[in-house]
Amino acid sequence: LLSPGSNVGPAELWTRAYLGPHFTTKLRHPLVSAVFSEKLAAYPPVFLSCGSEDSMLGHTLAMVRALADAGVDVTASIAAGLDHSFVKFAGSNPAAGAEVARAHAWLAGKL
Repeated sequence: LLSPGSNVGPAELWTRAYLGPHFTTKLRHPLVSAVFSEKLAAYPPVFLSCGSEDSMLGHTLAMVRALADAGVDVTASIAAGLDHSFVKFAGSNPAAGAEVARAHAWLAGKL
């Protein structure tokens, strides 16, 4: 099942280019996907932002859960109506700009 705005086809091509032709055997390696790291508890506070229309939303939420389960101070922000590439449009899309501003405000509060 593909989500609206799905980038599954291109994501598979990028993953194959990065990890090689047998990329599916490497997807659970913690250097490929941090959600599988046994060292998540050592992470600093984390802000994860994802658009509600992003095909990676499920992966983002899984990472939020893994970090929270590891005791990490994690903040998740799901931007309504935005897809995977929303940051590129922060200057022309008010919702994207607001989401980038949220991330900046979070970071400023941590510094």
